[in-house]
This record gives sequence, structure tokens and C-alpha cells, in this order.
Amino acid sequence: MKKIGVMINEKKLKIAFCFSTEIRDGHLLHESIKSFMQNGNGFELDIDYYLHTWDHTYLKDHNKWNDSIANGSLKEGEFKRRRTDLKTPIDFSKLNKFLNVYNIKKHRIDNENTHLEPLKEASYCHFNLDYLWESLWLCFELLEEEYDIVVYCRPDICFHPNIKFVDYIEEHLKTINDTIFHHEMFLFLSTYANIKTMLTKIKTEFTADIIHSEKMIDWRGPKVFEKLGFKQKEFAPSMFPGIVRPENLHLNPITEFDEFYRINKILYS
Repeated sequence: MKKIGVMINEKKLKIAFCFSTEIRDGHLLHESIKSFMQNGNGFELDIDYYLHTWDHTYLKDHNKWNDSIANGSLKEGEFKRRRTDLKTPIDFSKLNKFLNVYNIKKHRIDNENTHLEPLKEASYCHFNLDYLWESLWLCFELLEEEYDIVVYCRPDICFHPNIKFVDYIEEHLKTINDTIFHHEMFLFLSTYANIKTMLTKIKTEFTADIIHSEKMIDWRGPKVFEKLGFKQKEFAPSMFPGIVRPENLHLNPITEFDEFYRINKILYS
């Protein structure tokens, strides 16, 4: 595949948009995602959507909403004492809605334990390795062709309606052939070749010695891209996506984005 940099003047990009990990209520956010990925600034985006998900959902029970949460005065320690994680089977009605609203080209559902037990037996069990990276790899395997750009995004993400992918991509195309662009671990993107190399290295260079040592801190978040030999740069410094979870549905994540993101920051930062 030719270098992406020479395609800037053409301004036509073939993109694989890969959703990975739990869907939760991500089907509610298709307007936000499609608005974020719409054509503009002379760019024509040809997007295929893919999905890999696990066959469960971790619900985080926050039934005790009150004024202290709404106005942001709830202390972190107090909130964590109210938190109860519950693992439930995937909701296939939500899955079908998700597949339909995005016209998902190809998807895959896996049992987390089936894939992670061999890793656990080999002492490779670590959240960043098993839950996230394994899902990203399984989604990448679904791609039926080489794309100009591969975007990874969690299914339950929400972008501010004023934020657009095309507002930033022209500048980033100049260095995309050796760079992974990211917004923390909510979204990252690069060329097909870079993503394939990165995920291959993840599977081979995450060793038990690294995982069970203090060095593991150096592999967390965007630091992992540099550890694997890539330059890394924040995709859009002004971009602050929010996350929708089942307990947040008293909010409208599109029209009340500011409130939605503020409360999510209180709950999950």
C-alpha cells in the first residue's frame, strides 16, 4: 500500500473504524460517532465499521444518585464504597441495535475467559494485555482489506458535537506513517501497517517479566506506543470524549454533553 502522505491532495481516505470491548449502551451514540466522522474540509471518508465484543457486560451499580453527585461534591472515596461490579451476559437486543445503526461490516463475539485462560496460565494476565489488547487484535483480524487508516474506538464513547475528525487529520497525515495518534486509550489511529505491527508486538513483547515488575507502569496508557517503537501524539488536544455506561442514561449524551462529561469525570476519573 502506498504511503498515506502522498494521498493528501486526493483527500480520499478508506477507513476501518473498529469498535472493541463492551458495547454497553453504545448504540445510543451513533449520531455522535457519525457526526465526528462525517466528510468535510474537502475530505471524503469511505468508512467500514467493525466490531469485536465480549459476551458479557460489567455493570457498575450507581443507584444512589443524589445532589452530592450532581453538583460534584461527592468525594472519590465515598463514591467507591457505593460501587458494585456485576458481570452479566451480553444484551443481544442492544447488540442488534448496534450492528444495525452502524451497518457493521463484520463482527465477532468472544468469551473472555476462553481467550484469557491461556494467558493467565502463562502468568500473562494483566488488564491492559488481556481485556483491551486481545479485543483489539481480534477486531483487527476481521478486516478484509488494507485500509489507509485504522481507527480504534470503544463502543460507548461520545464526542462533543463541535469536534470533527477531518478538522485535524490533514496535519496528522504528514507524519502518520510513523506515528500512532491517540486520545488516551479511548481512541487511537494510524496506518494499517502501523496498527498491525503494534498489535503483533503487543502479543510478543508483553512478557511475564514486564507484567510482574515495576516496569509495567511504563507500558500503561499512550506510553505503550513509544515502548513499541512508534512516535505518539495526542490526536486533538482539545478533544474530550465522554463514555456512556448503563447507569448514565438519565442523561441525554448528545444534547447534554457538557453535563454528561462532567458527571462521568466525577465518577470515573
